[in-house]
Amino acid sequence: MDIAEQLEKQEQFESSIEFYEKAADLFLTEDSHSQANKSFLKAFEDVAREAAGHNLLKYSAKGHLLSAGLCCLCYEDPERFPAMLERYKEVDIMFTGSRECNLLQQLSDAVAGDASRLFTDEVAQYNALSKLPSQV
Repeated sequence: MDIAEQLEKQEQFESSIEFYEKAADLFLTEDSHSQANKSFLKAFEDVAREAAGHNLLKYSAKGHLLSAGLCCLCYEDPERFPAMLERYKEVDIMFTGSRECNLLQQLSDAVAGDASRLFTDEVAQYNALSKLPSQV
């Protein structure tokens, strides 16, 4: 994972994604699911950064950020999520105000308020118009 982080700092996103995925696979072979999930989260974030920087791929960045946000909600400290969401808004300016961003904000509020019914309702409402990503 250290190599992936160094590549990410150098903005070599394609290479960093590859190393994050390799790290996740290695963590899974060691039954270290928490570390594997963190690697997958970083991979989603890097895919979103890469997509946001390309004209043909920029519209898919929101979906990748949604996947990263869902992973973050599941595997990270909920108190860190607002800062992560702000970082995602910086990755892709079209993410701010999007359905994906609004969903993540509403889910974060539901998690913070321990409101499982609200969480379920928000997911169902979003899923009625657009299917949630299957890879998460």
